[in-house]
Amino acid sequence: MIEKILWVFLGIITGIITGLIPGIHANTIAFIALYSPLEKSLEFGMFVVAMSISHSFVDAIPNILLGAPSEESFLSVLPGHDFLLQGKGLEAIQLTIFGGLFTGIIALFLMPFFYSFAINYGE
Repeated sequence: MIEKILWVFLGIITGIITGLIPGIHANTIAFIALYSPLEKSLEFGMFVVAMSISHSFVDAIPNILLGAPSEESFLSVLPGHDFLLQGKGLEAIQLTIFGGLFTGIIALFLMPFFYSFAINYGE
């Protein structure tokens, strides 16, 4: 159990690093890790998922503050960049964090519905 938590924690830390440094994407790290000699197991999948989720949250910070959005996020970041030009860059980041947390909470409440759908779909 502790090993799984450590893999998730490592994924979160890696996602934060890839999110804060423009030009490095979580998919690049996942691709490199896929071809590493590590055993591909549930823990590896947990690492990749945790890295992807934390990257998507943290990626908004340099996108808004530097005005350098990635190809897949430029439409969602442009309003934040407008806030930055008005002198409200930190407010844009706060709204992004609030939106991500709110969406995560809603996803947790919808998880039983999605789980029951997946179980019924598999039969």
